[in-house]
Amino acid sequence: MKKGGGHGKGSSFERKIAKDIVKAFRKKFKWVKQRDCWRSVLSGGHEMSAGDLRMTPEFQKLFPYAVECKFYRKIDWWKFLLTKKKPLGKEWRWVRQAVEGSLKGQRDHLMPLLVMKANFGPTIVCRPPRASEGGWRFDLWKDFLGEAVRYASGK
Repeated sequence: MKKGGGHGKGSSFERKIAKDIVKAFRKKFKWVKQRDCWRSVLSGGHEMSAGDLRMTPEFQKLFPYAVECKFYRKIDWWKFLLTKKKPLGKEWRWVRQAVEGSLKGQRDHLMPLLVMKANFGPTIVCRPPRASEGGWRFDLWKDFLGEAVRYASGK
């Protein structure tokens, strides 16, 4: 990628994640359309948006997440393992950004979701723990989507 192309790379990744979400849910919920989940204008950089993606209220009932997307050349995965009082690096700033995005949408009771990808690597999702778990949880994106659809189907 040419120098300065990171914004386009990130925007493209956000559109792909929105399409992945719709595609996964459309298999089980035929009424879901692409207009139910899309890349936010300004990509979460304004007060109305909870994260990088916008969703219709009906779709948010199925997928109650404030999604923050990050596609970087390199991600220092080991930094997520640190348990210091002051977590280090951009990786933990992303987690904080996801949490702050979920609070913007507090009226919708959204949970933070960080979707990350490094060049030539798999797409990974990072989410807060459930009540019975400790620490933040990491999953492959496709596995997480399958679980999210199954959970929504059981409601």
